[in-house]
Amino acid sequence: MITLEGLSAINPDHLVLGYFNWTDKSLPALTDDWQKSEVWKSLKAVKNNRVYGINGELALGIGPIGQTYGIDAVVNAMK
Repeated sequence: MITLEGLSAINPDHLVLGYFNWTDKSLPALTDDWQKSEVWKSLKAVKNNRVYGINGELALGIGPIGQTYGIDAVVNAMK
C-alpha cells in the first residue's frame, strides 16, 4: 500500500487504481479522501486525466487468470 505523500513523491504520469468496491460503490475506497486533497489534484496523472480505475477484486487476483484479467483491464482502461 502506498500513501498519498508517497504517491506525490513519485508523481506518476499515469495511475491505475484497483478498486475493491467496484461492484458495491457504497463501500468506501481509499482514494475517496485523496480526491478531495490539493496533493491529489496536483499529481501529473490527475491533472492530465490519466487515472484509470479497474476492478481490483479481479485484476489483483493471484494466478494466471487474475494476472491475465489485470493486464487486459489496464490495457482497456488506457484506450
